[in-house]
Amino acid sequence: MFSLRLKLLIPTLLTTALMIAGIVYIIWVENTLFQQDIQKEQEFRQLKLYNGFKELVIKIVELTQFIGQDWQIQDSLLTEDRDRLLDLLIPFHQGFGFDLINVYDGQGTLIMRTDQPHLFGKTDQFQPEIAKFLKNPPTKPQITLFEGNLVLVRWQIFQEKTHGINAAFAVGYYLNAQNLNHINNLCGQPFFT
Repeated sequence: MFSLRLKLLIPTLLTTALMIAGIVYIIWVENTLFQQDIQKEQEFRQLKLYNGFKELVIKIVELTQFIGQDWQIQDSLLTEDRDRLLDLLIPFHQGFGFDLINVYDGQGTLIMRTDQPHLFGKTDQFQPEIAKFLKNPPTKPQITLFEGNLVLVRWQIFQEKTHGINAAFAVGYYLNAQNLNHINNLCGQPFFT
């Protein structure tokens, strides 16, 4: 009935088909595992990046809370002692690496700037926001532009009702190469180049 050639060809074809099916299955499983590994690695890196930014945010929040509660800083504002205010805030700028610690009056005029102490009595691009922030200060740090740089900034409002003093503190970090490298180092892997 069937020739010998056909009797040998059928098992050979079946064996070949099973081998091809096995190879396709192995490739599919490997690809699925590879995609899962990539997704886990991406989630891990996102978590590390989140933690790096969170560390910066925590430092900003802690300093703004300290500024809002420190009696010496409040006293310097009340007595309008700009030099003492500089002496109190410049160590935070230099020692803790904050890029931006600015103090504004209630009209948005710059009282003090730790990175450029000679600048005062002027307004800058935060001026339109000051009145809004004095009424309803944001509770979370924001990413905004300041002098052409991205900055992670948080506001702290000081209001002394008896003497009618209003002030706003802007504390933050520039999102520049140095700070992004700091986040890279925290993460252990380069995110930004």
